[in-house]
Amino acid sequence: LIAHPDHLRIHEWRRLEHPDATELEQRLFAEKVNALSAVRPAYGTNDRFSPADVIVVVVALASAWVSAPTALRHLATHDTDRQRALIAGSVRVLAEYQPDKNTTR
Repeated sequence: LIAHPDHLRIHEWRRLEHPDATELEQRLFAEKVNALSAVRPAYGTNDRFSPADVIVVVVALASAWVSAPTALRHLATHDTDRQRALIAGSVRVLAEYQPDKNTTR
């Protein structure tokens, strides 16, 4: 998204004009969800969050710098390697999160 911010703009326009997902979009995301479901046990991550919810968070994080307010973007890092590391670290924390017994779903 950093290299092609126009992709986010086109996606948002399409989402507003045509809010229903196409069969292709549904199939592609189902493949991603199924792939994440398949590898999850190998990494010993918890199942507090569904694979689909994890992908939603990853997409949101990946688009964070492009969709942030302009004034904030100027203050944030422009180093894509650091952005990528922050996204990966955030997802790792999410995957390892263990709620206490008082936390509800």
